[in-house]
Amino acid sequence: MPSETIKLTAKFKLKETPEGLDELFQTYREIVNFLITHAFENNVTSFYRLKKETYKGLRKEYPSLPSHYVYTACQMATAIFKSFRKRKKKGKAKGRPIFKKEVIMLDDHLFKLDLKNKTVKLSTPEGRIQLKFYPAKYHERFNDWKVGQALDC
Repeated sequence: MPSETIKLTAKFKLKETPEGLDELFQTYREIVNFLITHAFENNVTSFYRLKKETYKGLRKEYPSLPSHYVYTACQMATAIFKSFRKRKKKGKAKGRPIFKKEVIMLDDHLFKLDLKNKTVKLSTPEGRIQLKFYPAKYHERFNDWKVGQALDC
């Protein structure tokens, strides 16, 4: 019998925001906007093509940033550009898309969630940092689940 994948979203409130996290959000936003501009100017709607055309240059420009931030930024930029194109065809979008949010898409290489100890380990340019979060009763149901992606807001 084939296995089933379920996507679930859960929020975790951090007990404190460590120094340097704002810089990470700003850097990520810059990368996503660069990728959106590249996709817009070259009409790139494929994640793989966008990654192929920009990855090496971005790794040179941001050598201390863990590589999967560039990877997930390509995923996010592709999704934003595709959505923009659909809205533009319907006459609901003008100009060019700009990413303004304080959001980082994290994959399983960038974070590790520990529900037992109520912590999340996050890869940053300075290395892994451990963040504590406030537990909620509904978090307990995820104890045996495999975590794949997250959005850090």
